[in-house]
Amino acid sequence: MRKKLSAWQAAAASSLVTAVAVVVPLSISSASASAAPEDPIVVTGPVVGQNKESVATCPEGTRVAGGGYQFDRINKTNGGRNPNGAITTDAPKTDGTGWRINSFGQYNEVKAYALCTHG
Repeated sequence: MRKKLSAWQAAAASSLVTAVAVVVPLSISSASASAAPEDPIVVTGPVVGQNKESVATCPEGTRVAGGGYQFDRINKTNGGRNPNGAITTDAPKTDGTGWRINSFGQYNEVKAYALCTHG
């Protein structure tokens, strides 16, 4: 049974974290066949490893309105958290067609998200 998510959080061991949320019901995500043509669409990029870029590209006819990422720091040697890692790029693509994320550090995994709108 899948747990229904009702909140989000951000945390850091010894630094300041700024978090912003754009709440989009799953009913208007790219996974929904019932989304109206004018509804925003959420797309994801691939999960990539350390020192790589993940890009979430908007469908043709849409433009990026915002974006974000999922960032996991996994210590593969003991299954614990690895405190070494950072996001080095968190920005829209220069042509406005998606969102880019770059990470730096050992044992990191990152995935980009883009909120795309019509018009």
